[in-house]
Amino acid sequence: QNSEAKRQWARAVLGWVTSREVLVSYPFRGTIIPWLLRRIPSELRS
Repeated sequence: QNSEAKRQWARAVLGWVTSREVLVSYPFRGTIIPWLLRRIPSELRS
């Protein structure tokens, strides 16, 4: 159940980011995406 909750959390974050990509500038996306790529794996491992 905990693993499923983390998958749902990851999907929610990715969906939020995808919706924002349409609205934000490319330089901002170039900053936030690498941060998420570093952040999400550690959250899923914990």
